[in-house]
Amino acid sequence: MGRRAVSRWRPGRRLAEALTRRASAYTLHFVPVPAAAPAPPRRPRRPDWEPYAVAATLLGLVTLSGLAARAYVPQEAMGLIFTGLIVAMASRSGRNAGLFTAIAGFLLWNFFFLTPLYTLSVADPRDVVALLVFLLVGVLTGQLAGRVRQEAGAASARVEALRRISLFGQRLSRAATLSDVLACSAEEAASLTPAGIVLLADAQGLRAEASHPPGTALDEAAQAAAQWCATHGMETGAGTSTLPSVPWRFLPLTNSQGCIGVLGARPLAPPSAPLAQALAALAGQSALAIERARLSLTTARAEAQQDSQKLRNALLSSLSHDLRTPLTSIRGAAETLSQAGPALDEATRADMLASIIQDSALMTKFLANIMDMARVEAGGLTVRRERVKLEEIVEAAIARVAGAVYTRVNIAPDAVFAQADAGLLEQVMVNLLDNAVKYAPPDSHITVSAVRDGALVRLSVADAGVGIAPGELDSVFDSFFRASRGDRVAPGTGLGLAIAKAFTEAMGGSIRAQSPRTDLPADGLPGTIIALELPAA
Repeated sequence: MGRRAVSRWRPGRRLAEALTRRASAYTLHFVPVPAAAPAPPRRPRRPDWEPYAVAATLLGLVTLSGLAARAYVPQEAMGLIFTGLIVAMASRSGRNAGLFTAIAGFLLWNFFFLTPLYTLSVADPRDVVALLVFLLVGVLTGQLAGRVRQEAGAASARVEALRRISLFGQRLSRAATLSDVLACSAEEAASLTPAGIVLLADAQGLRAEASHPPGTALDEAAQAAAQWCATHGMETGAGTSTLPSVPWRFLPLTNSQGCIGVLGARPLAPPSAPLAQALAALAGQSALAIERARLSLTTARAEAQQDSQKLRNALLSSLSHDLRTPLTSIRGAAETLSQAGPALDEATRADMLASIIQDSALMTKFLANIMDMARVEAGGLTVRRERVKLEEIVEAAIARVAGAVYTRVNIAPDAVFAQADAGLLEQVMVNLLDNAVKYAPPDSHITVSAVRDGALVRLSVADAGVGIAPGELDSVFDSFFRASRGDRVAPGTGLGLAIAKAFTEAMGGSIRAQSPRTDLPADGLPGTIIALELPAA
């Protein structure tokens, strides 16, 4: 228990001394100096004389008016007028002002309006009864009116607290992350009191996660009170029966799993009932919002892990298929050349060597796509934007893609130059042309065109192939996605268009797919257009 000084105005034995004298079956631990920081000094409350001045003024006006109209207003009517004035002052300014008006009105009515006039004595016994009833009615009416006024003020405070809680609930619903929820809770506690803090429980105890004003910290006594609140799930601190000397009010943040933390508010005085209710509601909403934010974070992590697992499975599947096939072909050709090389004619040996070279090129391209996607995922992509000539980029890309030699190129005069990275844009065009060659018939045409559209240049690759199903247009740019193109299965990893999208967006552009083409005959293959937009230069 804390050791407190003895007040000189209340002499007597201190509780600590009394308990020490009887400490035969228990042990006392004394805290010699309160560890909590001293509360800010309270300013002496000055009495408010305004209600009494108003009451005195109104009493004087009523008295003067009654004296002026004494011939017309009977003394009983003046008593009713004074009673109405008592009710009005009690309703406006409270119980004390009502009592003051009742006593002063009793004296004025007796002195100026009851015979004998201008004395406080009463000649008629009936007037004595009337005075006593008037005083009793005035006092009771003043007390009741003052109580109604206090209850109205308390109801107004509760309505204001409910309004603030509703607004706080709306703020919490907009908080997207756990840090946002904690910051909102601390700020709302600080709006109700001068300071607020939120502490969350972990393996080491309570840790301050958010405070307002920023930098607010707890001293040793307040930290102990917060820990007691978290351990027992009960409110502690100012205005409670547990550690009331601590200037903070701590409320537990509880959910279905127990206490997850503590909400602290530092009022200037022990909180009133409406303020305590508002803080309790704030703690309840904060606990729910914290649990919701944690569940959202857990769900997001689970989804990220699930997506990562899907990508890993797709990569392993692609590795097992797209690497094993060329490796098997290379191994078979190499073994044949090694074992029966001299017995083979020149044409057969040349065909096997060409097969080895072709399959090695496929493996190299596959591994290059894997490395490019790894660079994108790791954020190691370096973009150099400059003024590039699209015709040169397109010709270089066509030269790198087998089967794209007869591609038609149509670049408008006002769309010759664009702002892009030359190396990345060439790789994008290589991937788009390679995709068109895979899914277009051997005798069909592939067209590369560029047109100007305001501040953008639209560069597109169009093929007359099997097209893309409408439900798969938004997914063709996903990693490892392979669109279903009828019975035809082309070799590939599903990374080409994903890399094209990543490179295009890194250069400040956008890319989209369109299928079927509107310029092809309706009785033929639907075809596909992959169009990317880049800033014009």
